[in-house]
Amino acid sequence: MAWFTGHAAKRTIGADKVNQLRHARLLRDADGLRAHMARHRAPGDRGESARHVGGDR
Repeated sequence: MAWFTGHAAKRTIGADKVNQLRHARLLRDADGLRAHMARHRAPGDRGESARHVGGDR
């Protein structure tokens, strides 16, 4: 049992945590997220999409 608890306590940092860290460093805060999404927006688009994925509004 001591062997198991010794090994179970040590965990690796998985790919998901590394990906979360990359996003946290890139976006930093809510304003960073808004700015990032604004760069993806088409010119002239004010945030409303012509179609809504997921059904009618």
